[in-house]
Amino acid sequence: MLESIVEIRVRREGLKVEMSIELSTIADSQTVETVMENEKELIVRNYTTLEALRTIDFYLAFLINFFNSALTGLTSSTVKTYGRDCGFDNNFLVIVLTLSSVFNCLGRLTWGIIGNRYSFKGPLIILQIEWASLWFTYGFVTQVGGTAAKALFAIWTFLLYTCLAANFVLIPNLATRIFGPRSMPTIFGLLFAAMAPSTLILSGVIAHFDIRGQWVPIYCSGAGFAVIGLILTLFLRDPNGACTAWTNSCARVCDCCRCDPKEEDVWNKTEISDKKEFN
Repeated sequence: MLESIVEIRVRREGLKVEMSIELSTIADSQTVETVMENEKELIVRNYTTLEALRTIDFYLAFLINFFNSALTGLTSSTVKTYGRDCGFDNNFLVIVLTLSSVFNCLGRLTWGIIGNRYSFKGPLIILQIEWASLWFTYGFVTQVGGTAAKALFAIWTFLLYTCLAANFVLIPNLATRIFGPRSMPTIFGLLFAAMAPSTLILSGVIAHFDIRGQWVPIYCSGAGFAVIGLILTLFLRDPNGACTAWTNSCARVCDCCRCDPKEEDVWNKTEISDKKEFN
């Protein structure tokens, strides 16, 4: 049996963090590596609100939420009108919209689990691609006519409501992962302030123009918003991202517009009080 103090230096996002970990009964090097990986997860970066406002990730996230909020408004404000314009009866539309609220609820749970597992950037990229695909095809699926049109309309509507749910899950996840939990409520509130101008502009456009019969260009415009959100997402920095290494070159382009928080690590010089035995 060997007892020792292992000094670990972790370099993450340009910060050096020293941690002392007391290891009791170390069996082999694989155990040490496991402990090191576990300790890396303790690193948390906490931005103040002013520090967040000085980094480009805040404005990227704000713009992403701006365009995504337009898509959520487009979903909630036009689906029923679109269905009526396609000749679907009110009973059918009521059933579809009622079930859509169920998919909205289930979508929040599902995307929450995905966000916990894969952080925010990978899921957000998938969301934007899915959203763009759905909006681009939404105006065409009802043109097949008959029962198939009803079925496709219902399926696309359900999927759009799961995307709506995903946005309300992944943006808070983004705020916590990038800026840390300490000022997250304030930063999250500022990010969701993007909903105000987005929905006001959308409402003005819908009120000013007669949108009936113009569903293909309207929903293709929605697909364009999702593509813009996708491009912006590629430039975000995700400290805990999984399966997003291929986007690192895009994220590094914006490094000159990022600032590090003064509070480097809330777990700096962590003392592990409970000794763990490794057999």
